[in-house]
Amino acid sequence: MSYGVTDKGFIPKPKQAIIDEIVEELKIGLGEEFPTNPESVAGQIIQIIAASAKDNWDLSEAVAFTQNRETAEGQYLDFLARIAGLTRIKQSGSTGSILFTGDQNTFIPQFTACKDAEGRAVLTQVEHTLNRANCYQSVFSLNSVQDNTAYSISVEGSTATYNSGLGSTELNILQGLEIQLNTVTSFPVVLDTNALTITITFPSFNNELTTTNSSNINLDSVGGLVSSESALTGNEVNFDANTITTLVTSILGIQSVTNLVAFQNGRDTETDAELRQRMDEREESTGTATKPSIETALSQVNGVTSAYIVVNDTLVDDTVTGVPRKHYETFVAGGDENEIAEVLHTTKPLFGQMHGDIEKTIIDQNGDTQGVKFSRPTTEYAWVRAVYSINEEEQFPADGEDRMRNAVVNYGLTQMDQGDDLEPTKFFAPLYSVQGVYIQSNIQVAVTASPTDTPAWSLVRIPVNDVSSLDFDVSRVIITT
Repeated sequence: MSYGVTDKGFIPKPKQAIIDEIVEELKIGLGEEFPTNPESVAGQIIQIIAASAKDNWDLSEAVAFTQNRETAEGQYLDFLARIAGLTRIKQSGSTGSILFTGDQNTFIPQFTACKDAEGRAVLTQVEHTLNRANCYQSVFSLNSVQDNTAYSISVEGSTATYNSGLGSTELNILQGLEIQLNTVTSFPVVLDTNALTITITFPSFNNELTTTNSSNINLDSVGGLVSSESALTGNEVNFDANTITTLVTSILGIQSVTNLVAFQNGRDTETDAELRQRMDEREESTGTATKPSIETALSQVNGVTSAYIVVNDTLVDDTVTGVPRKHYETFVAGGDENEIAEVLHTTKPLFGQMHGDIEKTIIDQNGDTQGVKFSRPTTEYAWVRAVYSINEEEQFPADGEDRMRNAVVNYGLTQMDQGDDLEPTKFFAPLYSVQGVYIQSNIQVAVTASPTDTPAWSLVRIPVNDVSSLDFDVSRVIITT
């Protein structure tokens, strides 16, 4: 029988087979009458030698097992997982978001600790600054009560205004504002008749709310959601909604903390069985000819900023996209054309033909010439216009307008993907990132085919085609007072 590395895997040699081999060799070398029975001195030495040899065979078998996914364990299975592009999921604490409520511009450091009534701690995973331009919640009260005075609050660029008339009380004005806010926005608005405050909340658990107000209204507090994780790990650790309510160490400017919803349970370290199953599932689901995988492969080419594929798998030409039947067109922004062609060739599907304005030829592994087609996205030019005034309660920098322009351009280039519509309210956040700014009216946007065209300004979202790319430049950001 064959032992060691065989076509059926590694087969270890039994100890008795080792003993038999040693005895046979001794008999051949020393004669048939040489005593090798277990009771003899030679027999006892043979047992020792065989045991040592068996240890080496067992070690070889263990090494072979470490290369087999079904038998590898612990760190050796981790090594195999890395080859498949996976890592073992470590134990973790339960996760969720903590709502920090406090003064505008209050800084919350990373790893800020909060706790529940049992003293179990959770730690913020990122640093956060409370900012009315990127918040979950804003709370307002009146600064003064005056007759025939306009009171206004803007939410995502939509302004609600109430005129106090004669003899209005604080509650009357707040009730009037509540009605107007419910008219101009669909965001939740709550009037507290006891505390005499109005609270505006983003409809989902995101810090995407932007608000402003007139000078006769106070911004009492800003609420921001901060990703957090419990210090205790394991799938048995959980926190119900509104149970994490105490700061371990107070922060000046923070009024309250709480978890609005229950935390998701943590987990234990991924077991070997779970990791093996995940490796199997990855192999079953991985493909190189799918739309997402091709787009991902292209995005990894040096210089590529976006990649988008339009597929026409029907039997008729698409008159809207221009893609012929049973063809697909790949739109790639940036990157070297030859490198893009190589990736498209190696990831192309078996069925469906390429379509595009750019045609490249490559030499495949057989030495044959292959054609590759793709296109560049259409470039359109974005314009943004905003009117601002200086908030005297804050320090407006000397180069404030330049910072505002740069913030808008940076947002457009880094936060917007190819095909994203041009939404004016999204630029409140970058504009308000500059200290001392008060945006007086709705932001206007425009899109032109050329950077020198005259913009047609709009207060509402401008649709952008999926295969179009918006270009931003400070020369097209108009900032005025």
